[in-house]
Amino acid sequence: GMTATIFRTGYGYIHKGEGALFDTLAFDLTSVDKFNRLVKEGYLTKLISKATEFELDSDGVGRIGGDYNLKELSQAHDRAAITKAAIKETIATGKNYKKWLVFAVDIKHADSINEELQLQGVNSDVLHSNTNSRRDEIIEEFKSGDTKALVSVGMVTTGFDAPNIDMIVLLRPTMSPVLHVQMVGRGLRVSEGKDHCLVLDFACNIPRIGPINNPHIKEKNERTQASGKGMVFAKKCPKCKVLHPIKEVRCYTCGHIFEFATK
Repeated sequence: GMTATIFRTGYGYIHKGEGALFDTLAFDLTSVDKFNRLVKEGYLTKLISKATEFELDSDGVGRIGGDYNLKELSQAHDRAAITKAAIKETIATGKNYKKWLVFAVDIKHADSINEELQLQGVNSDVLHSNTNSRRDEIIEEFKSGDTKALVSVGMVTTGFDAPNIDMIVLLRPTMSPVLHVQMVGRGLRVSEGKDHCLVLDFACNIPRIGPINNPHIKEKNERTQASGKGMVFAKKCPKCKVLHPIKEVRCYTCGHIFEFATK
């Protein structure tokens, strides 16, 4: 087998434990050092992940199968005021970025986001199961045409190849490390003129799960609080809002030195 995500939600690593799908990991490029080496050597583009001024609060949303209940998640976040605020901030932050990929909770949420983007003057389109008849046209217009932002739900997390994506907008909260890595990973492809890919984490997925080169993988019997709250796996630079691993000493964008409390 070959995969970029050697873990499954609610199960843990697919090569560890009794009844695992595989019995060994033959070759691994998913470790922090090896992932970072691929970036340094130019095989993957650099990611800059930023916390946002406006954040989606998923406290109280129920869970099914190790992730948020989609119906409750949509009820919590598919609201006009929330979408308007998030898109306003997205436009302000992403004005210098050329191709935006936006992840939504469900079809209705994706349509709402797309409508708001267009109302605020962004050339956008939406891709989900209800637009399957236009799928190839929509994707081609996004990859090489005038479409600046593509809003999707469940359609472009795997097997979608658009190297010129330079901004990922996370409006889909998740507790699944697989979905998290797949969403953010769409921005890793190298493209001419692309220095990095910006990740706007409205969903607070990075503090909840961790950076995609070192996500927290819950083992099969690991317990999580019903609210989804638990340990925090990333911290925000107080100066530039870029997200970093908890143990990072220095912000790699603005140079801020993090302070550590001595116990």
